[in-house]
Amino acid sequence: MLDNMNNSCGTGNPCPEAPPDTDEELTEEQKCQLEQAKEAAIDSLARQIAKDIMKKRDWKNREYGAVIIRNSAGELRVTELFRGTSLGGSVNLEFSISSSDTIVASIHNHTLDNYNNATGQVIVTGRPQKVG
Repeated sequence: MLDNMNNSCGTGNPCPEAPPDTDEELTEEQKCQLEQAKEAAIDSLARQIAKDIMKKRDWKNREYGAVIIRNSAGELRVTELFRGTSLGGSVNLEFSISSSDTIVASIHNHTLDNYNNATGQVIVTGRPQKVG
């Protein structure tokens, strides 16, 4: 479970951080490696959020969601896990960020009623979105 107060991701260890952007001249291979490291950190947090959603007893009947945000220093943080309405309802994500933050992922689940499917699903959506 994510511990949003100290960003420990429930492990006692710090959450994975994406390497900060650098002003140094990088080769194309280094740029690619840097982007891969950033994506891997986001993916790791998204997988943990998905696990946290699926630990909820009612996750197949109620939507839950969270957002991953990167600040200007490249550090990642996760909003709280928001609880939505039941019976195929939606989840209202209310959080505040600064104009220099970037939303890098939105994670939420769909209920069984939402798409008339046999199992619930957890979905990771979003490309980085600059706010402000």
